[in-house]
Amino acid sequence: MLIEFFGENFGCFRDEFRLSMEATDIDPNDDRGVRTVPLADGTSIRLLRSAVIYGPNASGKSTIIRAAGVLRSLIWLSALLPQEHPLLDELHEPYLLEGSARRPVRLGAVVRGGAGVVYRYEVEFDRTKIGAERLTELMPAKTTLFERRDKSVTGRWSEDPMFTVIKSDFRDNALLLSLTASLAPHLASSIANEISRSLQAGPNAVGRQRLFPPSIVGDSMRVARLVRENPSFGSWLERQIRRADLGVDRIVVHERRAGRDSEQPSLFNEPGPDRPEVVGGRSRSLELRLEHRAAEGTYRMPYSRESLGTKQLIKHSPVIHGVMSEEPAIAAWVDELDASMHPNLFEMMVRSVNQPESPSGGGQLIFTAHETIIIDGEARDAAMRRDQIWYTSKASDGAARLYSQAEFRERHNVNLRRRYLQGRYGAIPAIGGE
Repeated sequence: MLIEFFGENFGCFRDEFRLSMEATDIDPNDDRGVRTVPLADGTSIRLLRSAVIYGPNASGKSTIIRAAGVLRSLIWLSALLPQEHPLLDELHEPYLLEGSARRPVRLGAVVRGGAGVVYRYEVEFDRTKIGAERLTELMPAKTTLFERRDKSVTGRWSEDPMFTVIKSDFRDNALLLSLTASLAPHLASSIANEISRSLQAGPNAVGRQRLFPPSIVGDSMRVARLVRENPSFGSWLERQIRRADLGVDRIVVHERRAGRDSEQPSLFNEPGPDRPEVVGGRSRSLELRLEHRAAEGTYRMPYSRESLGTKQLIKHSPVIHGVMSEEPAIAAWVDELDASMHPNLFEMMVRSVNQPESPSGGGQLIFTAHETIIIDGEARDAAMRRDQIWYTSKASDGAARLYSQAEFRERHNVNLRRRYLQGRYGAIPAIGGE
């Protein structure tokens, strides 16, 4: 699980930013939105189930989500690509003012791994090479597993024969963590996987290419496949859709083969998906059909005719289900989770993550939003705890800042939404300013 994500000189963030998922003592008697997990030294840590980032447009919200995706892409791809591949050039996105473009980008994360071991990983890179990389075991005993400065490598893993071979000759544009996970999995595979699971970013475009590894955010065909292959997911999704009061009773997965349709042709049949499966030499595509209620019975409508809000709920369903039920736990990063959703539906989705059916299970959800219903009402009753709320804002020099609602020590009975919109916490647009 994710404990902290941090970075520096990335996008609009010139200075260091840190997003902590460790619950503070601001609400000591309130466990909503908190999961207590054991650590390797016999203690435990209280981790937040979700975090929301608010702020005006172009203030850095999406940049935080993108930074998580960049670090995950480096871990996934750098060991697989050849020396000449411009991966780093594609992912390198430094702050462009004040000469910072010549400085390396720094990204990192602190995660709780298997058996409660806590790891801290960070990397510095520019357009052509990895300049520095460090993996530290923070708990149960603080130990540097490896530290890389250009071609110089030290640390405890240097005692391992296979790691000695790896560090004797490695590419400038590949992470040592990724190479070790691939060539010496007994050392690094579980650690790399844990960090990657903590950075499950949505399908945002980075640079000039889509470099993110496969995303858990689903298009309609991917969701249709999940419904067919995972009955528990299908049942859960049907329950969520009924709770959302969309007038839908049932989800049907419809299959097309080689241009033939088992249903009668319809003026409103949508085109087949762009990436059909090939089974036995014949193309096959899976499509969702939602069964709607009507006065005269039920009818199935092509997915292309569903409302944008319904499609958004379907699109994010793999994320929400994965966060709530998948083990090992994941941390999913989603930009504008509230887009095209009714506020009540958005609040329902957030509360379902913060208060899952199984209190012992579930992962984490980090998302950006503009809709403030989840911080409405008294702080002690809102959908989000105060330490789950983060803000981004830009200074007059153009540099962005990330900060927490927990920094504002206030009473439990204040209305966070009202105070936020009044500008008491910053992170709102100055309409009409010059």
